[in-house]
Amino acid sequence: MNDLITYLWQSSVSLLVFYLGYILFLKNEQCFRYRRFYLLASCLFSLTLPWISYPLLDQWFQSGTLTVPVILKLPELVNVPYQQSFWEIINLFIGFYLLGALILSITLLYGIWKTCHRIRRCVRSSEYYHGYPVLRTNGLLPNSSYFNFLLLDNTQKYTEVKKEMMLKHELVHIQQGHSYDILLIELIKIGFWFNPVIWHLSKELRLVHEHLADAQVTAYMEPGVYIKYLAKQTLGQSTSFSGHHFNQNQTLKRIIMIQTNKKPTSIWKFGIAGLLLTGMIIFISCNQHGAMDDLKDPLETSEIQVEVDQMPAPSQGMEVFYQDIAKHLKYPSQARKMGIEGKVFLEFVVQANGDVTDIIVLKGIGAGCDQAAKEALAQSGSWNPGIKNRNPVAVKIQLPVVFKLNHDNIKSQG
Repeated sequence: MNDLITYLWQSSVSLLVFYLGYILFLKNEQCFRYRRFYLLASCLFSLTLPWISYPLLDQWFQSGTLTVPVILKLPELVNVPYQQSFWEIINLFIGFYLLGALILSITLLYGIWKTCHRIRRCVRSSEYYHGYPVLRTNGLLPNSSYFNFLLLDNTQKYTEVKKEMMLKHELVHIQQGHSYDILLIELIKIGFWFNPVIWHLSKELRLVHEHLADAQVTAYMEPGVYIKYLAKQTLGQSTSFSGHHFNQNQTLKRIIMIQTNKKPTSIWKFGIAGLLLTGMIIFISCNQHGAMDDLKDPLETSEIQVEVDQMPAPSQGMEVFYQDIAKHLKYPSQARKMGIEGKVFLEFVVQANGDVTDIIVLKGIGAGCDQAAKEALAQSGSWNPGIKNRNPVAVKIQLPVVFKLNHDNIKSQG
């Protein structure tokens, strides 16, 4: 669960940084192909960066040493009376997130089904345009393109020139695979529906698609004639999923861009993606190693030091391990009455077979807290053992358990 939350916020921060870079440096540029590439790459990088390990940065953060001590120190586990409510809140948020993802998944599938159903009802004529079939929609769909289909609303009247403009425009969407871009963004929305950046990025990508198509049409046609056609086509048309058509809310922006004198983009702006990518790699790596820095504790380690290739880890993940201990860990009534708070340092061994053994208290606070911490740890699940030279080995692990009273709650009971 914690891994999911960490992944979502790291990816969301990455999306935000990349999109801000786009808004500040590329939004008004006429390098439409690069803008499209940048937006798509921003999504893909943001999705994959948190999963990638960076060996060179790992070595840098480890100050050049590759040795790993046999004693692994875990982060503190804080035991507060009535702490269960925290996990209930986390579970509530996770449930809300999954509900939103489910709703968007159903909406996406329904949109695809609805569009495909309408396309099947279109009249398939013998007309082809540059090798792509032209379907007559009978008003079911607007003039648009959907993957490899050209959709022509035959309830409207066209001159040959206007028909050519429309077909040329939609042909660009097909040839450049813009429907696949939109499908990719819609899938990403399912996982990041809570992040407003992905919604803005989706709108911007659609606008860039239109700029690309407009640029192709106006390359061989008088821009003034095309602009008049855009304005007329904007009126009274509906939207369809993954379809490209003239009914875009950004028509005015498109017209302004067509009328803008073309000027070359500064070379340094093409390096923005590389700079931001480097920055996000360092940020995510720092965040990952920040969690390792939290393991440090003033408690001195044993003199026994060996190198291992892979440290042990709970079989069901660290998050489940902490949840299991928190579930079984009870704040002793004697300690609560006496107002005892503090940190209990436990040490245990993960054997080569994954069993947790030899649980001892290195430093305790008494009043039943030491025993309570040991019993809770003893009820936790098995581990994946440490690995050295491809063989499982026994590893000592230290776990600080913090007992902290909720004073406000105590006063209300008193």
